[in-house]
Amino acid sequence: MNQELRRARIVDIIMKNSAVKVEELAHELHASLATIRRDLTYLEKQGQILRTFGGAVSVPSSTEMSLQKRALTHLEAKNRIAQAALPLLLTSQSVILDAGTTTGCLARLIPNDVSLTVITNGLNILMDLAYQDQIDLIALGGSLRHLNQAFIGDSAIMQLQTYHVDTCFLGAFGLDPGVGLTSPTAPQAYLKRKMAEAANKVYILADSSKFSVSFPHVTPLPHGITVITEKAVDSTTAKKFHDRHWNIVSADEFVDANHEGSA
Repeated sequence: MNQELRRARIVDIIMKNSAVKVEELAHELHASLATIRRDLTYLEKQGQILRTFGGAVSVPSSTEMSLQKRALTHLEAKNRIAQAALPLLLTSQSVILDAGTTTGCLARLIPNDVSLTVITNGLNILMDLAYQDQIDLIALGGSLRHLNQAFIGDSAIMQLQTYHVDTCFLGAFGLDPGVGLTSPTAPQAYLKRKMAEAANKVYILADSSKFSVSFPHVTPLPHGITVITEKAVDSTTAKKFHDRHWNIVSADEFVDANHEGSA
């Protein structure tokens, strides 16, 4: 296989799988690791793929949507995920709610009589909870990123270093089983990491559309993360998450598990 054909094949493989490792490409294309790495470097410079640690991911097929547009998509899925996550929130005394539309759905489900500390960088969440007197609502400062109505930056990071909560609920721009949680910008990815580090338990709320999107900035997260999505994923995807020592469950599975645990 000549160089041009091999590189075209690499792009095709990455587009179909969203993310691949160097070793996987080398095996499939019968090429050396060094050759594949050179190909990936070239393809990234051409804007055709994005390099990651140990591999590559596809370039996002579209630009990041605004919060307002995302709020109108996959509504049923987001509400099912929020319903499944609500018992986890209600058994916590303090939570971090990442900015986002699915976490926003969760915030709107919080009953008016619940006493809870909520820390968030989401302007939509702050507005939804502003009049719930029983909630100790803490806004993370920083610069407002207008596109997704979220506060990010050094001020938010510094605040997080002074907090520790029971549970953190992260939203997801992209969720790639090969590399994990991905974001459009480095500050967003880093803030999610610091949110996770400030909590005893971490859940990612992500509808199935997020599994087909991968952004260039990865958030390193510890083992023991649980991803709640609206429907069961295929066995290959599930295995990749399990290999990362993450749990992935559908909203229905999570509700059933909670019921069994309380029986």
